[in-house]
Amino acid sequence: MQILIDQMVTYISFQAARLDEFRLQMFLKWLKSHNSTVRNMGRVCFEIEHPSEDNNSCLQNSLKSWLESLPLSGLIWEYRLILTEIRWWRTLDDRSLDRILKEDAED
Repeated sequence: MQILIDQMVTYISFQAARLDEFRLQMFLKWLKSHNSTVRNMGRVCFEIEHPSEDNNSCLQNSLKSWLESLPLSGLIWEYRLILTEIRWWRTLDDRSLDRILKEDAED
């Protein structure tokens, strides 16, 4: 089980790191919001101001702690959901991203 979780964390981190800075920030904002709605997730560091190797390590440690606390069914569901969210941000067109960033700045 630990090997599976380590592989999941590595893949999620890799996919998140492929996002540009704006998309990464919005994904992390979503992840933080999702954090507050999921049981057993606890307080984890999903607030990253500037992408860096240290922040990626923080993200990996947080994801690992969280995923380890989930039952297998929850683990698989959350893994798929997170990857779907990353994919959504990656494929979001620039016009829609600009609109979302403007709305986010107004909040």
